[in-house]
Amino acid sequence: MLPVSHTYVSLYATSDDETHFRMVQVRLDLVEDFAVPAQPLYIGDTLPSRRSFLLAFPPKWGESDLPQGIWHPTPARQIATLLRGCVVNYASDGTTHEMAPGDMMLMEDLAPAKGHITVNVNADAPSVFQVVQL
Repeated sequence: MLPVSHTYVSLYATSDDETHFRMVQVRLDLVEDFAVPAQPLYIGDTLPSRRSFLLAFPPKWGESDLPQGIWHPTPARQIATLLRGCVVNYASDGTTHEMAPGDMMLMEDLAPAKGHITVNVNADAPSVFQVVQL
């Protein structure tokens, strides 16, 4: 069998409370007995989770935060997977990361970090995420 992996972006804070993006690669291992009698599947390490929910950013949400410099940390360590729409995330170090449907981000910029700014770039539709808090 071929090696399988998945890469996603992580938003994290350093000791100076600035936020940054990094790419994380996860190895997926073949599991023979995940859904017997179905064929084997590739699965990554499991993460304990507290809750899961859908979240929608209204059109242009966060657009006014950017010029005003209104940063916010993530409310909890969480994984956000974009289901519909398009958003741009800004880290306090000046880097950006655009998310399209199917993209996943591990958000770890907890207070007292400066945080991030998220902008829904859709002018006429919400952007919808599946969020899993860890």
